[in-house]
Amino acid sequence: MAAGVSSIQVIPFKYSCQSTFDTFIEIFPKPDPQISASPDKFYSARFPNIKFNINNFNPTFNYSWRTQPKHIVLTGNNPYDFQMPSDTGRHQFTLFTTSDKGCKDTLTYTVIALPKDWIYIPNAFTPNNDGPTQNELFKPEGRVSSNYVFQIFNFWGEKIFESNDISQGWDGTYGNKKCEPGTYFYVVKFVDDVGRPNLMKAPFVLLY
Repeated sequence: MAAGVSSIQVIPFKYSCQSTFDTFIEIFPKPDPQISASPDKFYSARFPNIKFNINNFNPTFNYSWRTQPKHIVLTGNNPYDFQMPSDTGRHQFTLFTTSDKGCKDTLTYTVIALPKDWIYIPNAFTPNNDGPTQNELFKPEGRVSSNYVFQIFNFWGEKIFESNDISQGWDGTYGNKKCEPGTYFYVVKFVDDVGRPNLMKAPFVLLY
């Protein structure tokens, strides 16, 4: 039933006797917490710190957290500041909320800890302006120290895009024309925080 005041009819029945009476009940909404994280999906082990903010925070509600792994250290109170372990891996944060009316809700958020210098590269994208904005450009996400190079090649090995700025991505065009859907190839080069050269290359798919 939706939140609000509702009229119900109660029909108790016992020993073949039956009676009817009307009454009102009030249904309170679930807390439905909305949270944002910074960083939101991935974080670097170089900066093991994540902040969570409850966007619709209510001071009359009770909030508590459970983390996995359990040795994550929590400080602060909206925003909540989590001191993360320096190891890589997947970490889960579960927020338990109880409203002032006793209604409860649970929300789980997952972030991934990646190496100090790290790159995440998708395997497809759809630059058609009808979906999430993050799908409109093909580009790596992450943190690199120096000597960053990002290149795109078509099926015949022709270079059609290059950038030295990790914030820039390919929009699916070449020579101001949309490229045909299909398989393309990326090459990413960078030098990490301990001076090691890194080379990543793989195919990906352009979709419309």
